[in-house]
Amino acid sequence: ETQLNSSEFDWLRALVPWHHKGNLSAMAIWPDIILNPNTNPIGYENWLWTAELHYIRIPDWNCSYIPERDCPQDRCIEGALKNYTKRIVAPLGGLIDETQRQEALFFLLHFVGDIHQPLHAGFIGDKGGTALKGYFMGATQQTDFHWLWDDDILMYRLHKHFSSNVEHYFNYLYSLMINQSSTIDMNSDKDYKTWIREDIDIVCSQLYTDDNNQNISGSFNLNQLYFERNYPLIDKRIVQAGRRLGILLRSLKPEQPNSSCITLCSSTIAIIIILSIQFIFGIGI
Repeated sequence: ETQLNSSEFDWLRALVPWHHKGNLSAMAIWPDIILNPNTNPIGYENWLWTAELHYIRIPDWNCSYIPERDCPQDRCIEGALKNYTKRIVAPLGGLIDETQRQEALFFLLHFVGDIHQPLHAGFIGDKGGTALKGYFMGATQQTDFHWLWDDDILMYRLHKHFSSNVEHYFNYLYSLMINQSSTIDMNSDKDYKTWIREDIDIVCSQLYTDDNNQNISGSFNLNQLYFERNYPLIDKRIVQAGRRLGILLRSLKPEQPNSSCITLCSSTIAIIIILSIQFIFGIGI
């Protein structure tokens, strides 16, 4: 958050519990923490209703997003993004109190990260990849396809290309963001359905093709060619998430609904990186 100007930082800090000292990244992982019995052993059952808000599921290889079919009653990640965006700016004392507004911010931070991991818009049949098991880069411990994209590819990328230095990776991602073409479609940065359809296009065109250009089904054993083909996509999605989160947060700040994303985006990329490397906390949805 070091890139925020003073008014933006003060506004966001007011939404974060005092003991976190305005540190948004400390709360970005909260929606996973509350769902995990290892990190919330007493209260996790009270939050199970939020599990379906982390994703959508589409029929296998039906490569389209139909909200009426895939997000009934807004019980999916698109509905969650819309709901918590509204709750952040809702007046206190009406439908929400201060704690609920804080929770809305934590959910929003997290779900913007989630929706840029393609398998959060995955297939019903393999439960967004969680039911598809296999191996990556010769590891002896089995992983699942969803965790491969949540964690394994990113961690291998950090280790192989950045000596496991997250700060160096952040600097690289920031350079990607500031050097992006000025032809970016800004409308897509504000359209949740577009984000979901981007995921579905990626899932259907790229994710399920193995090192030998065969379709992945049943199990997988993925290695260097798969990694080389897909890590640029992960970089791209992290940068998109950071830019879009910055635009979204700035649009929610009172009296600055139309500000461009210049200072805020660079800081929010750090938040998205933390969302992406959930292995640090040993949890993920």
